[in-house]
Amino acid sequence: MKGGESYEAIYITSKQLHLSRDEKVYLGRGLNMINLYNVRTAITEALEKENFQVVENKDGFESPAFFIELVNSTCKKKRKSLQEISATFNIRYFPKEDSHSEFVQIVDRLNSLFDTTLKVKESYVMVNKLTLEVKDDIPSFKVDISYEQIIAEENIKDQKINEVHFRGGV
Repeated sequence: MKGGESYEAIYITSKQLHLSRDEKVYLGRGLNMINLYNVRTAITEALEKENFQVVENKDGFESPAFFIELVNSTCKKKRKSLQEISATFNIRYFPKEDSHSEFVQIVDRLNSLFDTTLKVKESYVMVNKLTLEVKDDIPSFKVDISYEQIIAEENIKDQKINEVHFRGGV
């Protein structure tokens, strides 16, 4: 957590939750559900806040610029109503000049920008690892993130209905 922030965990049962379809609870803080598109948008906004240019297409842009792509993603069920989402985003940096000092400064800025958490909407995702790779003289920063989400109650009911059909053919 940044800047001395602290959070109190709140434990509630699914029967105590009366949420609309778009409202979910993330780590007991009553926050909106997020998705990988939201995470990518948050990475883009964090870079743009530092006055970096982020491009949507690898072709036809002016350097220096960053290009962000989702490399992989995993969704793992932890409990009946909780899933863990892990993903790796690749942030490629296209420098204006081939300058090692500029490159090192960019590495330092990204390390501080993505140090432990990333704010996504009104929530936070964990930044588990930031890895630097250089391929064809283009630095790439792999950002590994993870977060947990409560599975929507409608989805749990659908799973139970599907299990009944699968197991007993009802």
